[in-house]
Amino acid sequence: MKREKAWVIFILCYLSHTSLYIARLNLTMANKSFQDAGIADAVQLGWLAGIFSVVYALGRLLAGPVSDKRPPWQMVVTGLVTVGISNIAFSFFPPFAAMAVLWGTGAFGQSMLWGSLLRMFSAVYDGETAKKRASLLSSAVAAGSVIGILINGWLISAAGLTYAFIVPGCITFFFALLVLWKTRGACPAPKETKQNGQIRELFRDAQIRRVLLPALLHGVMKDNVSFWMAAFVVDRFGLDLRSSTYYVLLVPLVGLGGRLVYPLLYKISGYREYVITAAAFGGCALACLPLVFGAGVPIIAVACMSLVYAFTSMINATFLSILPMSYAATDRVASVSGVMDFVSYMGAGIGSAVYGYTVSVAGYTPMFLSWAAISVISIFPLVPMIKKNLSK
Repeated sequence: MKREKAWVIFILCYLSHTSLYIARLNLTMANKSFQDAGIADAVQLGWLAGIFSVVYALGRLLAGPVSDKRPPWQMVVTGLVTVGISNIAFSFFPPFAAMAVLWGTGAFGQSMLWGSLLRMFSAVYDGETAKKRASLLSSAVAAGSVIGILINGWLISAAGLTYAFIVPGCITFFFALLVLWKTRGACPAPKETKQNGQIRELFRDAQIRRVLLPALLHGVMKDNVSFWMAAFVVDRFGLDLRSSTYYVLLVPLVGLGGRLVYPLLYKISGYREYVITAAAFGGCALACLPLVFGAGVPIIAVACMSLVYAFTSMINATFLSILPMSYAATDRVASVSGVMDFVSYMGAGIGSAVYGYTVSVAGYTPMFLSWAAISVISIFPLVPMIKKNLSK
C-alpha cells in the first residue's frame, strides 16, 4: 500500500476512535447536572457507568472473533452508527430503564471498533510499524477525552444537556461515512484458520493468563478516574461546571502525555513492556496517597488524579496495544484485544457499581484508597513477565 494512503487510514482510524470518547465523556461532564436536574442520582449514574463497562466488556469479547473474520471497515462503520443512534436517542432523557438500555447499546457499538482498527493496522503495516502505530492509536483515548471535555462542557453550559448528546452522535455519524468512503477494501477478511476466533484457547494462553488480574484491576482505576473526575472536583471544592472544566481537563491532558511518551519509553527500555507496566502501577500507588490523605487544594488533587490516569493509560497501552499485536501472525489480534478489553472493562464495571454507592455514603476517600491498594497488588502477578523481559 502507498505510504500516503497508509497515513490517511491511520489518521482516519485515530479520529474515529477519538470520536467515541466525545460520545462517552458527555455523561461524565453531565454527571452533576443530571443530579441537580433530578434526571438521575449518584447511584443511578454509577449504574450507568457500570452498565456501559460490562456491556462494552462483553461486546469486546464477542466482537473480537468476528473482527478477525470480517473486513474491518464493516465493524467500524456499524459501531459508529450504533453509537450515533444511541446518543441521539439518549438526548430525550427517557425513564432510567430506557436510558440504561440506550447507554448499553452505545457501549456495544463502541466495542466493535478497537479490535477492527488493530486488524487494519496489522494488514496495512509491517510487524514493528504496526505496533508503533497501535501504541500511537491508544493516545486517541486521551485526545478524545480532552476534546470531549471541552466540547461537552461548552455544550452543557451554552446550549443545554440535550445538545451534549445530539452533537456527539452526529460526529460519530460523520466519521462512519468517512470510514465507509476511505477504507472500504483496504483490508479484506483474513483467511480462515483453526486458531482465529477461538476465545477458549486464548484464556489458556500462558502470557494472557498471567496478565488477567493486573488488566482487571487497572480497569477499575482508569475508567473510574475519567468518570468521577468532574463530580469529584465540583463536590469536593464547590466549583461550578465551567470552572471545574479547566481543572478536569488536566486529567486527560496528562493522560495524553502518558500515551505519547509510551512509544519512547518502550524503545528506551529495550522493548520491555512489562517493566514499564510494573513501574506505572507503582506510580499509581504513589499518586493516590495525597488523595487518600485529603489534598486540600484543587490543583494538587487534580494533578494526582491526572498522574493516576497517565500511569493507567501507559498500562493500558501494554495490555490493549502491544500484547494483541504480538498475535498478528495467527490472525488473532482482534480476539486477543477483545479478551484484554473484556477483562479491563469488567473491572471498570465492578468498580463503577461499587463506587456509585461508596461515593454517595462515604465520599471519595475509600475509592482513592482502593486504587492505591490494587496498584500494589497488581505488580506481583507481573513478576514472571518482568523477569522474562529483563532476560532479553
